[in-house]
Amino acid sequence: MHILVTGTPGTGKTTISLALSKRLGMPYINLNGLILASGQVSWDQRSNTFDVLDPERVSAVLNEEIRKRGNCICETLAIELLDSSIIDRVIVLRRNPYLLWKELQKRDWPLNKVASNVLSELLNIIPYTARDLFNGKVIEIDTSNSSLDECIDTIIRALNGEAINEEIDWLSRLDNDELMNFIQTLEKMEGHANS
Repeated sequence: MHILVTGTPGTGKTTISLALSKRLGMPYINLNGLILASGQVSWDQRSNTFDVLDPERVSAVLNEEIRKRGNCICETLAIELLDSSIIDRVIVLRRNPYLLWKELQKRDWPLNKVASNVLSELLNIIPYTARDLFNGKVIEIDTSNSSLDECIDTIIRALNGEAINEEIDWLSRLDNDELMNFIQTLEKMEGHANS
């Protein structure tokens, strides 16, 4: 079984992927590491992130690495580079945007990058993309107030067929007035460095 773990930075991808790998006795593959090692990336100063220069070549490398493994837990943000036919399940980790904001501020990132990632989580960008690319294979897990063991237990129950399929929509869950102020603040911070 090939299990893909993805989510906005700060949702727990690496921690949960490694713990899930250990619990299930399956190898862990950091696909982001393979992308960087491919030599097919450049640093985008403006967005403070890496751009993939040759997506087709990198996609071929990633998909070949996954194919040659029997079972594995793969972690990446670059889900659009993966062949959906070789991925059995996709775990999208979610985190309350207010908590995510606090978590990402601890990192040595520019505020516009923090704001951009929190907006991505708030607007459900990664879950929508995952559902579009991996229709029927996606499980969303809210890591906001759960321990590592609770998250792993929930994922394993979902992998074993228990109906967890919780679609998380922060826009409908959070207080509207407070949320609108938060979004406006994030948009200002995100656009500040992009202007």
